[in-house]
Amino acid sequence: MSQDIDKSFSVWYPEFLNVAKAIVVETIVSSRTELIKGKWELGKHIIENEGNFKRAEIYGEKLVKRLSKDLKTSDRNLYHCLKFYRDNPQEDFDSVILSLPKNISWFKLTQGIKEIEGHNCQFEPKSCWQCEICDKKVFSNPNVEK
Repeated sequence: MSQDIDKSFSVWYPEFLNVAKAIVVETIVSSRTELIKGKWELGKHIIENEGNFKRAEIYGEKLVKRLSKDLKTSDRNLYHCLKFYRDNPQEDFDSVILSLPKNISWFKLTQGIKEIEGHNCQFEPKSCWQCEICDKKVFSNPNVEK
């Protein structure tokens, strides 16, 4: 009887296992994509409202400190969201995700966000906001001249 069960199991189980693995992989890819989309949308929302922050005279480090406190997230996370959107200012997120590898994660994306191009300083919260060049590069919409 045990051999009959093993034989029956070996017929359908490999296909069952392949489908189960595919479900797990697609779920992981979908959740990573949604997380990255949320980070991109947050960066976009902040940058699109830059004028409101200027009128309220809150910008740079003060803005990030306040937002991070109110959103219950880290300063660094917000800096990464801003940088990610600035580097990918497409009209919609679908255009952004097409340019990224399928196995991308927010962690992998942020590992590349350590230094701002064309300027020799670290993308670190405390030191970077004291630098006017970095302040403009992070918060400026690349489509709008200052």
